[in-house]
Amino acid sequence: GSAERLDDEYARKIFTGAKPISEPQYESFPTQVSKKSLHDFLLAHLRPLPSTKRTLDDRCQEVGKDAGLPSTLTIEPEAFIWALTDWFDAIIHDPNHCDVLEHCYRLRLEDQEPEEINPVPQPLYQGDRVDVTEPPALQKHKPGFWVEFTHTWTLRNVGSIDWTSRTLICTNPTDPRLRPVGTTQIAIPDSPPATARFIKISCTFRAQGYEGAASSHWEMRNQEGENCFPQATTTFNVNATVINPDLHAIRQER
Repeated sequence: GSAERLDDEYARKIFTGAKPISEPQYESFPTQVSKKSLHDFLLAHLRPLPSTKRTLDDRCQEVGKDAGLPSTLTIEPEAFIWALTDWFDAIIHDPNHCDVLEHCYRLRLEDQEPEEINPVPQPLYQGDRVDVTEPPALQKHKPGFWVEFTHTWTLRNVGSIDWTSRTLICTNPTDPRLRPVGTTQIAIPDSPPATARFIKISCTFRAQGYEGAASSHWEMRNQEGENCFPQATTTFNVNATVINPDLHAIRQER
């Protein structure tokens, strides 16, 4: 397992959405959440002390209200606590679609469970992170048919893992629209974690004879050929808009 201590104020901001869960925090969570263990933890945390007059129903109703459930919704503690485990799983593994607490609670009331979430792929090495200064969305290559151009990747090792013997590998070198020239792999200089160090590597590309959007796909791999960042499906890609020079000249004349 893994553990991280957060002060109450920071934890409260994460709970309300005022503070995002950081990438290192996401990476620290297990691929599969043990809902049974989480259920037992939440039950122990929510169960009031015998010295108080509050009940478990009261505590769950309060948490449900704080979480945004309708105040008219009656909370059944056991189903609600299981729904909290489903919600936590969604927050960790599907953060873009995690507004599911009420849906999960209603399923649990019917003794049903939400569909299992396929976890988002994680870096090959825990703590490994990369920053790419010019990702595909910021690239502006516009070559004509059969024209060559050079693309430079600017990378930073912003994680906690040394990079050694890594390469960028082209996975579609015979693409009909855009191809690297002379090589399909580029060595990445060994680099310790250093947010202020920029690594620059370049490759020449040649547009083919098809007009429109084109993409050369690349992955960072280790010495054994394993993809270091399987979640970064487009991060290292090189995109271009290939221009038909004849049509471009006609448009310019109009």
